Formats: sequence, structure tokens, C-alpha cells
Amino acid sequence: MNWKIEQVKSTVIAIALGIGGLLVWWWMQQPSPSAIDVQVESTPTNLETVSVNVVVDVQGKVRSPGIVQLPSGSRVIDAIEAAGGLLPRATPGVNLARVLLDGEQIMIGIETNSQSNKINLNSASASELEDIPGVGPVLAARIIEYRETNGSFRSFEDVDGVSGVGPSLLNHLRQHATL
Repeated sequence: MNWKIEQVKSTVIAIALGIGGLLVWWWMQQPSPSAIDVQVESTPTNLETVSVNVVVDVQGKVRSPGIVQLPSGSRVIDAIEAAGGLLPRATPGVNLARVLLDGEQIMIGIETNSQSNKINLNSASASELEDIPGVGPVLAARIIEYRETNGSFRSFEDVDGVSGVGPSLLNHLRQHATL
């Protein structure tokens, strides 16, 4: 078969148009891209799944004295509210903004040293700790920092873990403080 150049060009163009038409037809048959509906479930982080609570014993001049459970980071004022609030004409006598420690007892409206003339190392404020002979602002801050980091003192041997407390001061604290 002897084809002229014009015939070859026409044939190539026809084939190219045919293939192009097939590609266009195939492309049009494809499903149109649509938004993919992806549902992502929120997976809580470790911090969100940890639900740490503190349990404290609220006593004294509150409407419902007793044990209350509050979220970690709660303050004394939150514990008072959880115990029904202050009784009429009662003054708290404690630092309302202090962060609670798990397992502590909070005496509301009662002098810390009124019962035994001893200051409770687990609940006393810095100024109350400074009332103990031999305890100044620095040591009071260390006692509070130790409490906040390690929890309440369970024995006087725990108090020995506070920086600056040695055997002599520990014996002195036993005479003037309670846990």
C-alpha cells in the first residue's frame, strides 16, 4: 500500500483524535472527586486521662464538716464551699488561696494552736510555721514546699527530709508542732 503524505497525516490525526476522544470519555466516566468525610475521634492525651483528685478533711465552722473530694489543684476556699460554706459570723482563719494537699485536715475558724498549743505542720500557713521558735521564713517556705511536693508529713521522720532540718531542730519541732 502506497500512501501519500496527505493520507498518512490524515490517518495519524484521525487516530490521535480517536485516542484523545477515548481519553476524554474515560476521564468523564471516572467518579468526580468529592470531599472525603473523615471522622477523627479525639484521643485524650495522658494528661487529659489522668483524673487526680485530692481528699481532704474539712472541720470546724463549716455547715457540713467531713471528708470532701476535689480536683487536684483545688484551693482551701473550694474545700470550704464543698463542705457547705462557712457558718454565719465565722471567719476562716486560714489562707483561702492555698492549694490543697491530699490527705490533709483543714481546721476552719479554729486557731491552729488552740487545742494543744502545737502548730500542725501539715496545715499551717507560712506565718503560722514562723510562730514555732527556730523556724523563720526560709524554713517555713521549705516545709510548705516539701508538703506540696511530697504530700502530708506522716511522721516526724518525714520532716527530717526538709532541707535545713537536722536532729536538733527535729527534736525542737516535736515539742512545738504536731502532724
